[in-house]
Amino acid sequence: MLLTLLWVGLVSLVGAAPAQGLSADEVVQSALNNDPDYLAAEAAVQEAEGLLRAATALQNNPTVYVEMSVTDPRFGLQVQQPISVTGEGFARRAAAEAQLRAAEAERARAALQCAADARSAWAVAAAAESRVSLTAQALNQARARRELTEARVQAGDASELSARLMRLAEVEAAAAHMQAQNEATAARVGLAQFVAGATTAALAGEVRSAAPTSAGPGERADLRAAEDRVAAAEATLSAERAAMVPMLSVGAFVEHEAGTTFAGPSLQMNVPFWKLNPDGRASAKRALVVAEAEARAVGRVAEAEQSATERALSAATDTREGLVSDPGAEASAAIAAIDDAAARGELDVATATLLRQQVLDAWGASITLELAYTQAEIAALLAASDVALLPAELREVSP
Repeated sequence: MLLTLLWVGLVSLVGAAPAQGLSADEVVQSALNNDPDYLAAEAAVQEAEGLLRAATALQNNPTVYVEMSVTDPRFGLQVQQPISVTGEGFARRAAAEAQLRAAEAERARAALQCAADARSAWAVAAAAESRVSLTAQALNQARARRELTEARVQAGDASELSARLMRLAEVEAAAAHMQAQNEATAARVGLAQFVAGATTAALAGEVRSAAPTSAGPGERADLRAAEDRVAAAEATLSAERAAMVPMLSVGAFVEHEAGTTFAGPSLQMNVPFWKLNPDGRASAKRALVVAEAEARAVGRVAEAEQSATERALSAATDTREGLVSDPGAEASAAIAAIDDAAARGELDVATATLLRQQVLDAWGASITLELAYTQAEIAALLAASDVALLPAELREVSP
């Protein structure tokens, strides 16, 4: 009876979530402030904004020439503004605008990827903590059974073999608990890359809470970014072709010499005789070919991700259908029945020990099952660009 009550307590301990602690949403919020990949994407947007501000139709600053003689009363002033007569400046601005759009799209994708990684890491840590709790209680039960069996041996009510089997069962339980602790430590270290204090913070919620309810599929930002990169490469190629014709410097001059002043317009242009910007055009063509190839590759990967994750989640849902809704309660009832049968002499010690271990293994497998299903849900949400991956307060402002 005592052991049965202890196992009922174990179900409550393993199945219950902490009232307070670190939730998956809180980990995502912290991750978006600390993840290097997301912060790099954010910085890339700021860089693209600066490049866009610099990409004006007038690409070069005006030039001022001043001449003054130290021996004669003569001086001259000339002002010139280089301009492109072929629209090079407009093409370069179009390229900068496309680069900015691509950077913003990549930032949006990086936010979802960061959120998915953080949620998965939280789920792994939560599952590891559940295994630690389970194996700790299993070890306590194994120790209690060993002590009880040794007392019965002393009283002459059990054989020495029974005590030996209980001692070995305790060793097995201790090994399982130590392994669970090692896995939990590794999971906490993995979680620490997203949030400070991950090694000691309590985790709030069940493993399944890491996967939020879908808000519906969204636009694949990585596809949009790839398309914008192609647009930027096309605009850059147009700019390099426009650069075949050198810029025309338009301006005015004024000169004063021997009491006479001269003034008028000025034009200056390099003659494109030897060089028609072949290197710039070749480099831009190569960049365009690469951008188009990358866009096709991103499209194939996106299609494969969406299809594969949908199938995997559907298969996982079918697998879970019909399974017991509360494995912990089933395990508790099974352990209690085994203990009662062993107490009545219906099961020998070896058989009872083996059956208990099978129940524990199945209980641990149920934790693995929930983690695998949760990860399948997270992967499907990411493939669908579902903003539900982000904390609720960040979904409306997500690019």
